Amino acid sequence: MQIKIFQISNILVKTQGNPSNWEENVSRATMIGLAEEDRILSEDKVANFTRMNQSNVSLLLKLGRYNFSMNITDLQGNTLASFGKYSSGEKVVGIRRYVLYNGKKSVMALRIWE
Repeated sequence: MQIKIFQISNILVKTQGNPSNWEENVSRATMIGLAEEDRILSEDKVANFTRMNQSNVSLLLKLGRYNFSMNITDLQGNTLASFGKYSSGEKVVGIRRYVLYNGKKSVMALRIWE
């Protein structure tokens, strides 16, 4: 699970996804990336990502049996964007990545659980 969440976080914060403009037509997405550049998140990509349903996200991120949630906060802890509802499970793994979002230093927190 630790390897899986690290891989997912890298894809989200370092890539634009495939196609690189997937946010313009979500149904064409074969991979979701939220970056304009390495660790600089696109507001449009994040906005479209947060409107996607859990099953599409699970499929595109190849989550398999895992559940997923994401939260982007500013450095004071105010929520800027979120996806999924965290529900505790027996096995939970989380990771935090520092990013720029809306031109501000922010933290993207991801969790996967069974």
